[in-house]
Amino acid sequence: MPLNKHAILASDDLPTREVKVPEWGGSVRLRTLSVSEGIAFEEAKNALHENKIVALFLTFALGDVDGRRLFAEADAEDLCRKSPTVLLRLFNEALAFNRMGDGGDAERQEKS
Repeated sequence: MPLNKHAILASDDLPTREVKVPEWGGSVRLRTLSVSEGIAFEEAKNALHENKIVALFLTFALGDVDGRRLFAEADAEDLCRKSPTVLLRLFNEALAFNRMGDGGDAERQEKS
């Protein structure tokens, strides 16, 4: 049976994934960005130095157990004060999870 508009818009198609961060004493939840969040990220990153793009992307990609964002874009500066090792690891995992960048392309090819 074909889906109607309401069923499509009500579906939860943005998965999350838990990632352990031993340096922080626990784990974080990565979330899938919606199309509108991906566009907002692309627009916002144009105004930033490239080193801050990692933190900005994580403000979109880190979420709570219900899939809602943990951070606002304004929190990127605070995340920049955290370990670059941790942030880069989470950034790369979030890119692959969202199928963005080289990690997503490689993952797509493996599953084909």
